[in-house]
Amino acid sequence: MSERLLYSRQQTAEQLSLSLSTVDMLIGRGILRVRRMGKRVLVPAEEIARCSRREMAALWPAKQNGKTVRGYRYGAPRRAVRMQEIDLAIEASAR
Repeated sequence: MSERLLYSRQQTAEQLSLSLSTVDMLIGRGILRVRRMGKRVLVPAEEIARCSRREMAALWPAKQNGKTVRGYRYGAPRRAVRMQEIDLAIEASAR
């Protein structure tokens, strides 16, 4: 029997030992690339392998003004909070 080529979001969360909301955040930020087939969001097996090898020290940014800044779900920002600047700061700190 062959290995699966595409995984659902839930299966991806199980493979990476992450929560579904964290997988959604990774997809929203473009860290985890997906394939869309109709309404289904599928993650290629090589993306799961690539993401599992990547060191992600700070998935959730630090609080700003006493509030946690997450801001992404299914790729759309929930509120306007300069997420691009925060993402760039996270990428810079991970290097």
